[in-house]
Formats: sequence, C-alpha cells, structure tokens
Amino acid sequence: MVILQGTSGDDILVGSSENDFIFGSAGNDILIGGSGSDRVDYSSLTTAITLEAVGVVNKGGVGTDRIINVEEIVGSFGQANTISGLAANNGITSFKIDLSNNRLIVRDIPNLGNLNFRVENFVNVIGTGQNDSIIANQSNNTLIGRTGNDAFKGNGGNDFIDGGAGRDVAVFNSNIESYSITGTRTIANVTGFDGVDTLTGVEILVFDGGRITLTKPNPSFSTRADLLTGLVDEEFYLTQNPDVAQAVAQGGFASGAQHFASFGQFERRDPNALFDTSLYLNNNLDVKQAVDQGLTTAAQHYFTFGGFEGRDPSAFFDSSRYLEINPDVAAARVNPLSHFLSFGVNEGRVAFTAGEVNVFA
Repeated sequence: MVILQGTSGDDILVGSSENDFIFGSAGNDILIGGSGSDRVDYSSLTTAITLEAVGVVNKGGVGTDRIINVEEIVGSFGQANTISGLAANNGITSFKIDLSNNRLIVRDIPNLGNLNFRVENFVNVIGTGQNDSIIANQSNNTLIGRTGNDAFKGNGGNDFIDGGAGRDVAVFNSNIESYSITGTRTIANVTGFDGVDTLTGVEILVFDGGRITLTKPNPSFSTRADLLTGLVDEEFYLTQNPDVAQAVAQGGFASGAQHFASFGQFERRDPNALFDTSLYLNNNLDVKQAVDQGLTTAAQHYFTFGGFEGRDPSAFFDSSRYLEINPDVAAARVNPLSHFLSFGVNEGRVAFTAGEVNVFA
C-alpha cells in the first residue's frame, strides 16, 4: 500500500500499481489512483464534500479536486456529504446508489460504460435527471430525483424525498398497515417504525408484499370532475406535460383531461402514474398493431377491454388481482384502474404490483 498526503496548496498526487491510500486536503488537487484498488479519504476535512458524476469533488470553500482511477471515496466525517448527478447532463448517464451498503454505480458513461465505486459517509443524493435508483442509509437523508422515473427507499431516519418530474416510486420496508400516510403529493408524510419520510413529487408507494397506493393529488387540481373515463390524473398529467400545463393556463384547454381526450391519448402520453403507455403496447403486440393502424389508443383499449382481460396497465398495478380482491367492482363491470383512481385509493382498497417488481435492478 502506498500512502499519499497532499498539502494545502494545489497538488497532483499520482498513485502506483499497488492499492493506494490518498488523503484529501485543501486546495485544488488532481488525484490519480493508478492501476490498483485505490481510496481517496476526505474524512479529516471539516467541510462537507460533493462528489459529482464526472469525477469532481467539491470541498466547499477549501477547493475542488479531480479524481481519476479511484475506486473508493470517503466523505468528511460527520458532515452532510452529497453525491450529485447535476453534471451528468449527457442524457443517458444515471445512478444506482445504495448508501446502506456504500455502493455507487454510475451507469452508461459515454465511452466507459458502468463504473462501480465504494462510498462512505455520504448522506444526500441529487439524481442525474435520468432514471435513478437510490437507497438511503439510517441517517436523515435528502434524496432528490429530478426529471427521471426514479425509485427511492428511505430505510431508517427521517428522510426528505423529492421525486421531481417523472413517474417516481418510494419503497417501504414493511406492510402498509405499519405506516400512516398523510398530506398530498405536494407534501406527504409517511410515518412508521423506521422514521418519518417527507415526500414531494412521488406518485407511487410500494409496501411489503407488493401492496401499492398513491399519494393524493393536490386539492388545487380537479380530480373526478376532470377524469376521462376515470383514467386521467390531472396533477400528474400536467406535471409530466409542461406544454399542456401552459396551454391550460392560457385557456387553450379546460383541463389536462380535455387535452388527453383530444390529443394526448393519440400522442401516446401517459394519463396517470399507473398507466405506462409504452409498456402496455410492448407487452400487448396485438394492441400495438391496432394502435399503429389508428384503430384505437392504448388508453381506449385498456379501459374498454384490457382491464377485463387481465392485461396490466403498468408494472405497478395488477388488473386481475384488483377485480379478484374487490368482487363488487368486478360485478359492476367497472374498469379496475379507473375504479382504483376514482374511488379505491381513497377507500383504502387493496391493490398490488403486477408480479414481483424490483425497481432497484
């Protein structure tokens, strides 16, 4: 093992072919690990650091480092260190992070593929804007997903989770009866034995056994009065489609539901967090062929036929199981997802994912 220690100035530290141990210090440094399994340790710094996806470490007011060929990064001890994807703006790079096991995978880096790191003493995460999966540790974590379809797990601690835009999922460690869910999608609190998690912009909650529910839309958004066949979640639709939100604000459409009925369903936009148009068509090639021929839309087919044929609108809703558990809905020939969105979620009806779903794969 080779141990390298910089000064308070701007250093260039180059490791060997062995497993190097590099101590981070003040200054704007370049730290090159070499060919072994190398570690950069910032634990003695008294300021929090931010590790960026492009191999840059911001050390607050004491400098910025560039790290190369390093496999392990240790953050400042006792500080709210952050892993940030803000610089990963190439449109493809994403994170797979498990702070509880000190793991960071930066996926789909141009010309490099996936890179694996061991990370210690990190508390907060800012996503890349792509589809990130982020598992927290036992600290009070802040997890920000930005614009992708993100998956979160808070674990212990009182966590703040901001899904941002996209179809976002929060996973919890026990059954739904172990938690109290209050508030709306703007600010929802999920309180359980493992802490109080505050969520904003997260649509889908998944509990032990695949039981799911949704955060409630903000009351400022119309709900049932604006539902097209019970499938349009007004808040979700406007959030995911800012062009439509602008048109509604300017009076071009009375609601997002009106836009979906006239245009959105034909443009293959998703009407709610539990209806994934692309997945529905990919899983049902006969429907895709009919949609490609202009004979129907994914939403029209699901509402009229698919929901009763055992076809699932997404990985997060099992149509057949909902009708089986709720025989009154089946007897009334009400579309299962339409019923769940309009009534079931507020009545505490049971719904499940479509089989076992690993959102952290």
